[in-house]
Amino acid sequence: MSIYKIFVSYEAIIKIILLLSILIVSVLIFFNNGYFKLINIPEAKNISQINIPEAKNIPQINIPEAKNISQINIPEAKNISQINIPEAKNIPQINIPEAKNISQINIPEAKNIPDSVSMIIAKIISDKNFNSTQISYNTYEDKTWESYALGCPRSGEFYALSIVKGLKISIDINGEENIIHTDQNLNYVNCTEIIKKNSNANYNFYKQYNLENTSKITLVLNSSEKILITLEDKEKITKLTKSLDKDINIMKVDYCNSRYTLIFSSESENIKFRVACEENLNYVEAEESLETTNLFVKILEDLLSNLEFPGMPSNE
Repeated sequence: MSIYKIFVSYEAIIKIILLLSILIVSVLIFFNNGYFKLINIPEAKNISQINIPEAKNIPQINIPEAKNISQINIPEAKNISQINIPEAKNIPQINIPEAKNISQINIPEAKNIPDSVSMIIAKIISDKNFNSTQISYNTYEDKTWESYALGCPRSGEFYALSIVKGLKISIDINGEENIIHTDQNLNYVNCTEIIKKNSNANYNFYKQYNLENTSKITLVLNSSEKILITLEDKEKITKLTKSLDKDINIMKVDYCNSRYTLIFSSESENIKFRVACEENLNYVEAEESLETTNLFVKILEDLLSNLEFPGMPSNE
């Protein structure tokens, strides 16, 4: 019985608490609803008064956000331009001096070439059948020569003495420097070529190869290595060898395709001259290829005149 009573009393207490809770909530709801009703009228007025600035505040909230976005993007764009701009500036800084250097080389060259020098260079190109890429101009200076040799006399030649005004011009022909001397009438001499020829002047085959001891002369046709003539007559040998006893000017040339070989034999040696080259009958090959006068051509004519067929080729 006591447990049941306790249980009943406990249940009654819970009911009482629930009722009180419901009552309290109802009272609070009632009073709260009444409070809002009393305040709603001015709040509605306030809301309308407040709504206007709130509407104004909306763009104020959005604008700074948009500003923040632009603030984030703008520095990124600035950083990109900051990287690109110096690179663009560096490119003209490299190119501009290069362009200036080119003009510094070309302009003075064009200014320093007088018409007379240009005409001489044009004349050399025409006379030697060069093209413009084979010749380049270096320098020039005014000169006064003491004779018509223009400061470069050829060995064995004589020139009238006279005061001749002209030019000394330095040009490159096929990459090699050549010194040109001129007068005022566009006459010129290539001193580089003349000096080379003079260094080979007074060349004497008879003395150079000791042909005085020759006891036999043999003529061989190179194409078949056939011996055409063997000469052992002492008087004829002396006559032919002495015809080579002359001081002449020679010039070194490229290898030539010769048609004959002349062999001057003595007791101690055989001296061979390959003669009558296809490129030029005056070319002779001994220790090196040389351009000479027609001395060897005359010897060939003498030897071949006794043959039954015309063995001497034409120079045309």
